Amino acid sequence: MIDPIKYYHLETFLLQDVRQRFERDHSIGAFDFFSIIIWKSNRSKTKVANRLLTKSKNLNLEQISRKISADIAQAKTEKEKMKVLIVHWGFKLAIASAILTIFYPEKFTIYDYRAAGQVNEGVRLKDKTKFEDIWIGYIVFRAKVFINSIWRKPTRKGLLFIRKIKNGRFESSFEYKFF
Repeated sequence: MIDPIKYYHLETFLLQDVRQRFERDHSIGAFDFFSIIIWKSNRSKTKVANRLLTKSKNLNLEQISRKISADIAQAKTEKEKMKVLIVHWGFKLAIASAILTIFYPEKFTIYDYRAAGQVNEGVRLKDKTKFEDIWIGYIVFRAKVFINSIWRKPTRKGLLFIRKIKNGRFESSFEYKFF
């Protein structure tokens, strides 16, 4: 029986349980995959599900989720892993980077246009259509985030920051604390 309390702290569930399943099995099922989608953008879950089902008419969401995650595991480079999601499956950078951050938190960080504005990212990557341009912009953004290991910036809505994980790796999620 699954303990529902595990899902109360979704980020912890994803960074521990889902990541361990991905490392062990080199794929994850629909529940885990859509937990990542919900964590990044709850409002997008139905749109993502419908797009994936339309793209793969003969597969269900469980099969699609396993195929996507297996394709990521088989990709050799970080760039190829991102390309699987953006080019082959049609994900936008924000969700693609969230998925990869859960699977490889030491190599990826979540792209968010608000965070990009805070680290002085001059180019709006959501306006880019060519994968090469998106990838170059993302690695510049990622480098700026990783350079500023523990970084805090007040915003109009609260405080944007990146925390360190206990073992010294960076937790690549952004958290907003409202005043």
